[in-house]
Amino acid sequence: MHATGKSDTLGALLSLIGLALYVGFSLVSIKILMIAVFIFIASPTATHAILRAAFDAEVTPWTKDGRVIREGGGEKSE
Repeated sequence: MHATGKSDTLGALLSLIGLALYVGFSLVSIKILMIAVFIFIASPTATHAILRAAFDAEVTPWTKDGRVIREGGGEKSE
């Protein structure tokens, strides 16, 4: 979740900054930059909330080797 949250936030942030630079200095570019700030704050928070809800619902995370991961980051045997 960390990698997907970071890439999602960075992609949106860079796209909006590029759009603001393309538009030039105006009220529209200031609004676009404010949206970028909101996404920079809200997206990691939403990713954390989704992960927390999945752990609370006892959804088992997928791992490449099939190990079961607990919330604290440790492993438990089956």
